[in-house]
This record gives sequence, C-alpha cells and structure tokens, in this order.
Amino acid sequence: MRLVAHCIVLLVIAAASCGCRRDDAATTGRASAHRPPSASSMRLAVLSPALAIIIRDLGHEDVIAGRHAFDLVLDPAVPVAGSGTGEVHYETLLRIEPTHIVRESGAEPPPPKLVELAATRGWKIESFPLLTLADIRSATVRLDQLISSKDDLPGSEDRARSRADQLLAGMDQAWAARDGFAERCGRTLVLAWTDPPGVMGPGSFHHQLIAAMGGHPIPETGSPYLSLTVEDVIRLDPDTIVLVMPGVTARENDAMTKLLGPLARVDLRAVRFHRIALIGDELCHTPSTALIGVADELARIVLAWEPIGDSAESAETGAVR
Repeated sequence: MRLVAHCIVLLVIAAASCGCRRDDAATTGRASAHRPPSASSMRLAVLSPALAIIIRDLGHEDVIAGRHAFDLVLDPAVPVAGSGTGEVHYETLLRIEPTHIVRESGAEPPPPKLVELAATRGWKIESFPLLTLADIRSATVRLDQLISSKDDLPGSEDRARSRADQLLAGMDQAWAARDGFAERCGRTLVLAWTDPPGVMGPGSFHHQLIAAMGGHPIPETGSPYLSLTVEDVIRLDPDTIVLVMPGVTARENDAMTKLLGPLARVDLRAVRFHRIALIGDELCHTPSTALIGVADELARIVLAWEPIGDSAESAETGAVR
C-alpha cells in the first residue's frame, strides 16, 4: 500500500474511534428514514462512530438526534454534530437541542466552549473511554442504563435489558480463549497497513483481542500504533499476520500478495506457510460491539488451519484465507 493509504489509516484510527470514513447516502446505500426524536424525549448527540455502533446494537438508535461526520451505521439524514478528531458543530447542537452529548474520553477533556454551552442549555455530557475491551463492555452497560428507561411502554425496559444481556454474553463468548486457537495462531502480528508496516501494538484493542482469544500478540512492547520497517518485521518473524483492513477483500493468493506489499517479497514464516488472515469488516477499526463479529471471523479463519509445526506446514501446504 502506498504512503497515502498509510496516512488515511492513521487519520481514521485517530478520528473519533477509528476506522471511520465520511458518510454519504449515495455511497453507503442506507435508506433515509430518519425520524428526529420528539422535543420531549431523550435526544443524543453522539460524537463518536464507535459509540453510535454500540447504541445501534442496543436497539436505541431512535434516540440519536446528531451524529459524527465519519459515522458508519446511522441514517445519513441524522444531522452532523461533530467531525474530525474533536470538532463540534455548535450550530447543529443548538438546532437539535440534545438532552445528552455522548463522546469518547481520551487525553483531551471536552472543549471549554462545549462545557459552557451544555451548562447554559441544560445538556448533559457523557464521556466514555474506549481504549480496551473492558472499556467497550463498560460503555455498553452504561449506555444501556442511560437510555433503556426512555420508554414508558410496558415491558420496554425488559426488552432493552434482554438486548443488552445478549450483547454482553456475545462479548464474553467472542473475546475469550478458543480451543485450538493458540496452537494455530502462535506469535501474531496485527497490521493495519503494510507499506510501511503499520502495527497495532500493545495498548490497542486489536492487540488485546488476540491475547484474549488465546494468541500471542507481538511486539510485546511499544505504543498502540507502530510504524515499523520491513527489517523490523523480519526480526519479529511472526507465525501469523492479521491484516485489519476495512472494506478489503482478497480471495486469491495474488490479491493477498498485493496486500502484503513489501512483506510478500521477504522470507517470513507467516507468508511461507500461508498464515495470513484478512479481516475486511467495515467496522473492524472501531472499538465497539462490532468486535464481536471481528473475533468470530478471525476464529473461523485461524481454526481452519493446521496446528503450527504440523506435517502439513512442514510441507509448506495451505491456503490463504
């Protein structure tokens, strides 16, 4: 992949919970059936694509009155209330009058102007860290508690609770050790791009996901997002390479070779023994409930391989999956 692609991935990882691209009704194919929440009901301005995914999966997207420009799942008719890595569209907020502003918390606190305006207008700011799998689980619980009592219809809270319980159970099952995963996955390098190699390192939820499923993520030290050289990867010599590339597909060996870029031209165990797993889910860079499906897809690929050191590997047989 070219340097331009590298820069794009860096931007989307940094932009309001990773893996986001600007929304457009003509390209996403999402029908415009948005009905704004009534003035008397709960209205959320959701300034994080990842939090929007969680709210949608909880079945509460009907309370969303504003979204992030890089949102991936909501109706495009929902007004844009934020963009970039922290820009707030104040005019939109004044127009939609949210009851709550939902955002990711990170190194930077909410903008002072937002805090002042929220205090003046009676809006509540709810911040959620989304750095780890535990953070994602906690955010799911908090969001459900925040929203689930919004309806006065009999049984509505029970239905919402059931939906939340299903999601939490799905996380517990997907983000857990899988029988046979460790011996088939081995030392695993997770890449968001390949030219130069862009690694999801310690502290990233991708790195943590590999460990939770029973694998051995590498490198063991460094920052959550690392730009390595090909020589660095040769020294690491992973047993498995996981390519996390939203929207990308590669069913044939030649297509996978193109995705690997310079790594396809050097002697790496993962390449030699065809232990390359491509995760192309559009939401695979979002720290959200979408990682349930990402984990299940990764397990499906890896568990179809022979264990590392098996005679089939010694004979250098196998297939790109």
